[in-house]
Amino acid sequence: MATSHLSRKLWAMAAAAVGLGGTAVAQAPKAEIVLARTPAVAGVNVATPTAAEMANVKVDVRQWEAGKDGVKPRGVIVTDAGGRKLRQFIDTTGGDRWNILSYYVDGVEAFRELDTNGNGKPDTFRWLGPNGGKQGIDANEDGSVDQWVSIAAEETAQEVFAAVAGKDPARLRAVLATEKEIKALGLPAAEEGKLLKKLAGAEAKLAKVTADLKVAAKGKLVHVEMDAPHTTARDTLGTADDLVRHRAVGLLVDTAGDGKEMKYLTAGEIIDGPTAGLTGGADEIADAGGATDIPESIREVVAELGKVSPPKDPADMPRYHLERAKILEKCVAGTSAAAQLPWLKQMIDAYAAAVEAAPDNADAMKRFRAWNESIQQGGAGGGPRRLHPLQRRRFPRRVVDSRHRRRPGAAPSSRLASGHRRRREGDEVPDRRRD
Repeated sequence: MATSHLSRKLWAMAAAAVGLGGTAVAQAPKAEIVLARTPAVAGVNVATPTAAEMANVKVDVRQWEAGKDGVKPRGVIVTDAGGRKLRQFIDTTGGDRWNILSYYVDGVEAFRELDTNGNGKPDTFRWLGPNGGKQGIDANEDGSVDQWVSIAAEETAQEVFAAVAGKDPARLRAVLATEKEIKALGLPAAEEGKLLKKLAGAEAKLAKVTADLKVAAKGKLVHVEMDAPHTTARDTLGTADDLVRHRAVGLLVDTAGDGKEMKYLTAGEIIDGPTAGLTGGADEIADAGGATDIPESIREVVAELGKVSPPKDPADMPRYHLERAKILEKCVAGTSAAAQLPWLKQMIDAYAAAVEAAPDNADAMKRFRAWNESIQQGGAGGGPRRLHPLQRRRFPRRVVDSRHRRRPGAAPSSRLASGHRRRREGDEVPDRRRD
């Protein structure tokens, strides 16, 4: 990708539009030229207007007040027919190269690229808004993250799946802790040795699970299942900080992408590689035998999950979650002991999501409350009679009641209002700090 050449060409046009570096002209660069610049990382969700919508796309050239360094940031902003941002490319260094490139979805910043060394190639990426919150560094500037600065547990699971599906050990290495990082924890020698041993075998595990699962090109991640993080206090370990980790994260994978074959993948701690099957975490969940397949008793039922049509819009969310919950209820009924745990938790989450989306849905509320009471009472009240013992200890009590929901149009609580600030309309001055 000729990033440097394209960036210089487009900036020259934008600079001329505001009288920077040449004679002033009346018009900004064409939208087609600016929108030709796409994220350096493949597969990022950003808004791109159709050919029919291009006629109403607007490009503005902007220049902001100088910061403490005396440099006046300047760039281009592309908006759609409704005035929502599509792109905002800015040069904050005065080097005539965009070094902060922001991409939007529904007017919300969804992805940001930064060129921190001024060579015209992005080397730092941030997923924002609807795309999540991870941030990674691309040291060799090839469009792939080599090291994650910050990444949530759910996003780590997604990266592990991508590594399995793409047979990509480099992608797995990016989310693994390094030997240096493990040694920097200052753990007791025995604990450190265990972690280093797992780290050494991580890529071999990836190779094995890739061969076992055989995820097709159209395969997809259906659901991520995890529990509260496992924390060991620093005074127990004799370290400077607490050790916080997810023992295991379960991934329900549609291997072919057609809903016909579902399999489980367990992503271990970030110092360990993935394994096929639901193996659980340490001694907290019984080993399911390392089986790569969904239990035979529910395989046909699980396939129905892939047939549930995605929600068309927010109003369709209750239908989507309720349909999934009823299918998952069949999965719970067809399993027992440790094998029942992931289906039970997915089902409760689905019913809870349906209630949260439509608190007046009597069917969803009735089933959610029945199952919640059943779990608290150890299987009584219309729920399963064969609950795994850990379900009562580890499953969170989530009671959703419509009377506790904020009324439409009501102001948020003072805690939330004081703790978070949304950017105001027109608040476009770029952040000059290095991300």
